[in-house]
Amino acid sequence: MKKESLHFSYMILLLTIVASHSLASTQPRCHEDERSALLEFKTTFFTRKRPCCHIKYTETPVEQAKVESWNASEGKTQSDCCSWTGVECDKVSGHVIGLDLSCSCLSGKINSNTNIFRLLRLRSLNLAFNDFNCPIPLTIGNLSSLRDLNLSSSSFTGHISHSLRNLTRLVHLDLSDNHLNGTIPTYFGSILNLEHLDLGFNSLTGEVPSSLGNLVQLTTLHLVSNQLTGKIPSSLGNLVQLTTLHLGYNQLTGEIPSSIGDLIQLTDLALYFNRLVGEIPLSFQNLLELNFLDLGFNRLSGEIPSLLGRLTQLVDIDLSFNQFHGAIPSTISQLQGLNSLNLHSNNLSGTVKLDMLSEAKNLQQLVLSSNKLSLIVETNITHQYSVLVLGSCNLNSFPEFLQDQNDLYLLDLSDNNISGQVPKWFLNVSTENLELLNLSGNFLTSFTQDPVIFKWKNLLEADLDLSQNSFSGSLPSKYFKHWTAMKVPKTDSSSYMGDELGRWWLALPFWTFDYSMSVFAKGIEMNYSKIQGYLTLIDLSSNNFSGAIPETIGSLKQLKLLNLSNNMLSGPLPPFLANLTNLEALDLSRNQLSGEISQDLTQLTSLEVFDVSYNCLIGPIPKSRQFATFENNSYKGNSGLCGAPLSKKCGYPEASPPSFPTSEEDQDSGSAMELDWKIVCMGYASGLVIGVVLGNCLIT
Repeated sequence: MKKESLHFSYMILLLTIVASHSLASTQPRCHEDERSALLEFKTTFFTRKRPCCHIKYTETPVEQAKVESWNASEGKTQSDCCSWTGVECDKVSGHVIGLDLSCSCLSGKINSNTNIFRLLRLRSLNLAFNDFNCPIPLTIGNLSSLRDLNLSSSSFTGHISHSLRNLTRLVHLDLSDNHLNGTIPTYFGSILNLEHLDLGFNSLTGEVPSSLGNLVQLTTLHLVSNQLTGKIPSSLGNLVQLTTLHLGYNQLTGEIPSSIGDLIQLTDLALYFNRLVGEIPLSFQNLLELNFLDLGFNRLSGEIPSLLGRLTQLVDIDLSFNQFHGAIPSTISQLQGLNSLNLHSNNLSGTVKLDMLSEAKNLQQLVLSSNKLSLIVETNITHQYSVLVLGSCNLNSFPEFLQDQNDLYLLDLSDNNISGQVPKWFLNVSTENLELLNLSGNFLTSFTQDPVIFKWKNLLEADLDLSQNSFSGSLPSKYFKHWTAMKVPKTDSSSYMGDELGRWWLALPFWTFDYSMSVFAKGIEMNYSKIQGYLTLIDLSSNNFSGAIPETIGSLKQLKLLNLSNNMLSGPLPPFLANLTNLEALDLSRNQLSGEISQDLTQLTSLEVFDVSYNCLIGPIPKSRQFATFENNSYKGNSGLCGAPLSKKCGYPEASPPSFPTSEEDQDSGSAMELDWKIVCMGYASGLVIGVVLGNCLIT
């Protein structure tokens, strides 16, 4: 019996193998006309150097363009295009129905004669993350079977092609992150099957078409980062399936329509960086599924409504940079899922007890700076934060509960009334995690130990702002010996600040797409398209430091920006600064430095900003390399200097006494005895813009 059963099992297995082989042999091969169209398409473009697609868009780096695997033959037989990378065929008919060439390193113009527009049975076309640099071809409208069309991040230009009106079966349309201009076509409102529409990060103008309110199947609408004007159409309230509405970073005006409150499925609402006015509509109380609310950088007013406490699914609230007034509603503490609360730069007033806000058990990122609040900090707080931005909150001392904070990434206690020494225990706060620390604008005089050894090993090469305090005496040369991160170059040049900071970056005052930075030093702007992790800055400006610039600074060879302005430093402008070969900005203005400007400083070939104004310098100004690019303002207030760009010719035997800025000049310059270095750090997540004032003293 067992023998017969075993024999039967073998028979079943054999039949299965035979059937599988039979099905494989009858699987239809791709059609010759479609195969040739794909091969011709391959010859139309050249491929760029790999990898050509950012790692965050793919699971693995793209080492080979997809079309490079398309070959006319395999040995002596023609290759089957249905087996090519990025090509999908119908399993019954063998027709090409899907083409995914995203991240394929393609470069070159794609025109109306391009062969892929002969693939009339295509249901899905993905050309994202290539470099076509041309208008969207008109013949794309021939692909009337398309359900999914993704042309994002491929440098398409011009107006949105009117031929897209023929794609009435579209469910997913993504044209984001290109160079498209003109208005949003009203005919989009007739593509009634659309569920996802993304036109973000272009240069589209005009109003948001009210016809978009016809797209009742829409779940996602992204129009972020364009130049759209006019009011938000109330017809958007018809989109009752909508879960994500991003209209941020435009120029929209008027009030938020109350019809937005009808979008009861909404989980993400981002209207930041517009010119919206009025109050938060009472209809928002219906948005019970809302997780993310970003209304920052508008002109909204009134009190923060207590109804927010009813929206129990809220995780992130950003109402920063508006004109809200009154108290912070106590109902905020009822939001047990709340992770981030950003109320920066409003007109909020009253007394706030930190333990009340700590009742929101998941709250990790709290930003209250630049209001008229008085923060009461109890000593029994055990709540752990990752971000605390408590600038200008009328604090008189270092909050003692910080001693038990181990998870802080960012701590900002700037512009308070904290005076005297920095307590010894403060140097042990969150030593494993702290990345940014701002103590500027207080009345701090010193640290309790000398030299101070900072234990924050993750401080971003390290970001510490001690500017605008009352530190005095000589510059801390012993401190500089411990700043090893500035001495040794970081080998991982692909590491960027945005990658390291992570999600909590949202809690900072401003932010936008891509982590970049602009430094404004004495009115001169320097841009960094990416903030690399090893970018190092020292800012000890606007204190009372005196004496000579210590030679140990010359060992910090990775230093990129140095600001020692508005102190009482004396002695010569040291030639060892020429060792700082990576230096891009040097501000020594408003001190008492003397002697000549060393010719050795012309070795600083990366220098873009140089300011030694209002010192006691004499002699000729160096002429070569970067020094040929600096203007009069770099040397103003040093009447002993001569040579270009100054009108004073060299050769005079005696130098005039130094001049110092008058009160009028102080006002005109906008920087006398006042920090004017502003770092605007950008990063896109769901889309706003971050700008923090960081005069950075960087330590490891």
